[in-house]
Amino acid sequence: MKEISVMIKNGIWLYGAEIINKILLFMFIVYLARVLGDVNFGVYSFAVSFTTIFLSLINIGMNTYLIREGARDINKIKEYFGNMLMWKVIFSCITFLLVFSLLKIMNYSNTTIYITIIFLIYVIIGAFNNLFVMVFRVYQKMEYEAIVSVLENVFLVIVGSIMLYMGKSLIVISYVYLIGIFLTLLVSMTLVYLKFIDFKIKINREQFVYVLKNSYPFALIVIFMYVYFKIDIIMLSIMEGDAVTGWYAAATRYVYLLLQIPVIFTTVIFPQMTKKFLEKKSDLREIYTV
Repeated sequence: MKEISVMIKNGIWLYGAEIINKILLFMFIVYLARVLGDVNFGVYSFAVSFTTIFLSLINIGMNTYLIREGARDINKIKEYFGNMLMWKVIFSCITFLLVFSLLKIMNYSNTTIYITIIFLIYVIIGAFNNLFVMVFRVYQKMEYEAIVSVLENVFLVIVGSIMLYMGKSLIVISYVYLIGIFLTLLVSMTLVYLKFIDFKIKINREQFVYVLKNSYPFALIVIFMYVYFKIDIIMLSIMEGDAVTGWYAAATRYVYLLLQIPVIFTTVIFPQMTKKFLEKKSDLREIYTV
């Protein structure tokens, strides 16, 4: 069955990339925690956790919806893509204002707010990159996703480690994250434009309302998932301060690195299962059994 061979190929690419990424990130996080110390690592962990929770407000389930509809009808990709890009710009601005207001209300220090805002911009750029990555998944060309993700982490580990070795501050490290995701976005954007779709940013309110009605359940799932995995860091930061947060995050961060591995399986089979649900349910059962 051709679909199964495609899934195996994509799985090999993604699992291979994930193994490389986890090894790179594990070494970098160990070095990062050691060099920054408990307080600064606590600030870093809060910034990452707090901003990640708001990622779902930018995506609002559109990424998963794009995969589902694109796998069923490849011609819908170009129709939806430009509109989704425009709405991501709008929701990114809303999210930025919301996060900045909450940080001010929560009375964090100016340094913590500044670093958190940098990571918020990192998350926003990452949200746009994720939309381009969804195109790779729809077209079942996940080798591009694998290569792009590895390149991002190689840049982060090499440049970030050099900056840490030179004694640079957490603010500099946060800029390394920002530059890395920006370069990743440029690569993903170029690949999508040259190899898949000639996209144009546009706005269609009627289409957006239709997509939102169908995508919000995906958004709710992601919101609850992010809250479940990130709320502990935020609560500790508020109640106990940066040092305790740093101790806790240093212990749990390595466990979280392993949680993404089972998700790859879902990433690989979801487009095919969506397509076969409409075309041939017997093949869907075969894919599920495999």
